[in-house]
Amino acid sequence: MNSPYVRTGKIRLIGRVLSSVIYLIALFCTAVCRFLQRFLWDFCAHFLGDTSASVQQSNTYEAGFWHRIHHPARERKFFYKAAFSCDRLLLFVLLIFTFIGFLPGFYTTELSATAQGNAANDTTIVRADLDVITITAGRFGAALLRQPVHVSRIDSAALAQNGGSLGDVLSFGSPAMIRNYGPGGLQTVSARGFGSRQTPLLWNGFALNHSMLGDADLSLIPAAYASNVQVATGNAAAAYGYGGAGGNILFSSRVPENGIGFSHQNGSWGQQSLGFEAGVHSGSFRLGILADASRAQLNYPYFDPFRGREELRRNSQFERKSGMITAGYSYAPASLDYETSFWISDHSQHLPASITVRNPRAVQEDAWFRNSHRLRYIRSHILLEAAFFIENYRLDYTDTASRIESESEVRRRESRLSVQWNPAEAFLLVTGLDYANTKAITNNFREDVSRSRQAAFTHAEWTPLPGLTIIPSARGAILSDIENEWMLSAGISYLLPVDGFAVRAQLSRNASSPTLNDLYWSSGGNPDLRPESSFSREVGLSYAASPRRGIRVESGITFYASDFQDGIRWVPGRGGIWSPVNIAEIRSRGLELDFSAVVSFGDWTLRGGASVIRTRAEAPQIVNESEAPVWKQLVYVPEWQHKASFELARAPFSIRASVAYFGDRFTTADHSSPADPLSSFYTADLRAGLDLKPITGVRVQLSYATKNVTNQTYQFITQYPMPPRHHEIGIRLYFLTGSSR
Repeated sequence: MNSPYVRTGKIRLIGRVLSSVIYLIALFCTAVCRFLQRFLWDFCAHFLGDTSASVQQSNTYEAGFWHRIHHPARERKFFYKAAFSCDRLLLFVLLIFTFIGFLPGFYTTELSATAQGNAANDTTIVRADLDVITITAGRFGAALLRQPVHVSRIDSAALAQNGGSLGDVLSFGSPAMIRNYGPGGLQTVSARGFGSRQTPLLWNGFALNHSMLGDADLSLIPAAYASNVQVATGNAAAAYGYGGAGGNILFSSRVPENGIGFSHQNGSWGQQSLGFEAGVHSGSFRLGILADASRAQLNYPYFDPFRGREELRRNSQFERKSGMITAGYSYAPASLDYETSFWISDHSQHLPASITVRNPRAVQEDAWFRNSHRLRYIRSHILLEAAFFIENYRLDYTDTASRIESESEVRRRESRLSVQWNPAEAFLLVTGLDYANTKAITNNFREDVSRSRQAAFTHAEWTPLPGLTIIPSARGAILSDIENEWMLSAGISYLLPVDGFAVRAQLSRNASSPTLNDLYWSSGGNPDLRPESSFSREVGLSYAASPRRGIRVESGITFYASDFQDGIRWVPGRGGIWSPVNIAEIRSRGLELDFSAVVSFGDWTLRGGASVIRTRAEAPQIVNESEAPVWKQLVYVPEWQHKASFELARAPFSIRASVAYFGDRFTTADHSSPADPLSSFYTADLRAGLDLKPITGVRVQLSYATKNVTNQTYQFITQYPMPPRHHEIGIRLYFLTGSSR
């Protein structure tokens, strides 16, 4: 018989659990109310044109949740004009979709996206029968095991559970390296020693790298917006249309399951975020809505070695708001499929600078409107595809301490038309044309500039013998302001007699255009620059199989070598003015070992993955004029990286652990700094989740995460300290409808 003390302890425990649940629900409801209140105010003030009300409200809520960090008089007029002009178009499209979806006379057939592990989302391979249409998304039609290169995938569970940025997910779950300046700061990708401008980020088949800078900031992309994330390191630019000496990162728009949901997340140092999502799948019609807003102070403590004491990070607060709407319709009798996505974001980020700057005041403001369209028509063994992309991107940088004020707007339009001919299982031919026009309006150039690009491409997959696949690609581009680009690749794969194994190899020539800043910067731009070029070769072994029921294993090892020429580097010139020139030379050698597995046993599921990356990326350094150059490892490129993540789940509980190791890194090209090299470090995250279905049609998910579990003191970029151990707690409430119940 239990004693009164035991019963009292149980009552106290139950009381604490109930009080915690009630607190979370109250906190969630309060946050939702505040979100709706501010959203309605912003809608009335901005989208209906009452800017004076916006300014007044911004001043009133100077310390509030939604006040604008930048000066309220600097409104982003282009952003709100774009949003207001496009909402009517979106409404019209959705009304048309809804009308067609409810017409009684239309036939429907199954449209299934078969994930055969293809490497892109901007083209498809089609097998069409009379009643069933099967589309495999990807520029390559062959399955992963028959690709000439290795492609890593991020599973949907990792994306849904992370709750952070796309850069946070890639840090642990891909062979690519993320150069991280700290929470809320810049996150750029680096693969095989090459930077972000040589590693394009593609959304629905179109590159998101900024036309003036060449980079793509992954911290601005919520992981919840992404689906079907694939990392193809070292892949040929000929297959994607963008200079990719380091590879390509690809993702498509996510459409939530049937229902409507709300989420709220709290974290250390004032981190807060709200999320909304809704999905409708009705016959051939699909619609997804995603919205989120977040803010943080991020004044975390760190030890300052220059002052010999603990300090708080300064000027690192941010506010972000974004939304995405994706709609699609599949009309099977005519073998027709259409999908469009609208993406609006508004970000205000204070830049903390290095710890040597005592009172940093720099602020960067990013706002964009993006819209992609894709129309596919299937007829017998032919697929016609038309795609279109619109982007208006505003980037303002202000540093009052240095008296710098930079304002820029980039307007980009791209269109693509392709034809796929698939007369037999052993042969596929893809050919097409694309056109792009980019215009930059900025106070950093002497005048507004524009660039146009016309390109033709072709891609083939031929299987002359069972198990042997030959994949050549070619692309030529004519640009209005620089030399023409030519990109070629030839790949081969062979399925070994041993089940699940394949050998592969590829040769490729890639090209990367100079950015608009490189060409037209008013105080040093060089209009005579040539495109960067690289020649890459690689060979590897892949394995993908299910050796037993309930077990799925994928693995690959790749050995590669790349020679990079005419790299663009800014160097000091006359009068101390820096200017870009084609002088950089890089040779990159290394290996990538990647492993992932899913094991199901009874009610338990174990997911795991690990990778080992060795990158020897070097550039020549002249030590003595009379001696040959000495090859030195590139700045901030570790020679060794190890990553691993494991998840154990048994409904309704799950726990996920991720760990990453980065080797020594150098901060100067000739390794001469007293700080070289930066010490290697481990970092680990731990996340636990509870997925409840208290009643039919209702799903409640609770999550708790500890980041930097071991409380490591480290810097990825010198003088940019990373935060100590910190915590996040979140709740997600989803109301399921239809088949999702």
